[in-house]
Amino acid sequence: MAASKQYANEAGVADRTEFLATDLFDVDLSRATVITMFLLPDINTRLRPTLLALEPGTRIASNTWDMGDSENDPDAPGWIPDETIALDPCPSFCTSLFWIVPANVSGTWRLVDQEQEAELELAQECQVVSGRLLTNGRIEDVGERRLRGREISFSIGDTSYRGRVDGNTMTGTARADDGTSKWRAGRIN
Repeated sequence: MAASKQYANEAGVADRTEFLATDLFDVDLSRATVITMFLLPDINTRLRPTLLALEPGTRIASNTWDMGDSENDPDAPGWIPDETIALDPCPSFCTSLFWIVPANVSGTWRLVDQEQEAELELAQECQVVSGRLLTNGRIEDVGERRLRGREISFSIGDTSYRGRVDGNTMTGTARADDGTSKWRAGRIN
């Protein structure tokens, strides 16, 4: 640990770093904005619920190992990296995986834009979102979905929505052939 502190001091980042010798599963990570890891897959999988509970937008980088499958359902996909970079040729341990903790968007939202008021039902597995829009007895699938931290984008029909998630509220802009408008959504449940 002394060497880590020395290197941080030499790099000029000692005031922004903290080194702990403790059980990883006992430490409070809630203040972290960046986490780097070189842990085996089974440890990453066990740590995943703690990481997903961090503030949306927290950045996580891992050398070589991914977040594995779900502890409760081994057939469920793991937390898919937002970015993966592999060196080629690679002498060993040359893959970097990067995640941004996603906001929680699961549930039913009341969506209001200039053309409609409707219910937006969203399901979520890590940063992967699926959903549908219910309006006037019609159901439309939500397409082109992306969730990166607090930033969300999706399409419904010919309209593309981009916005920001802030707890139980989403706000942003909607772009259609006839122009751009503001939209907002509030979580119903």
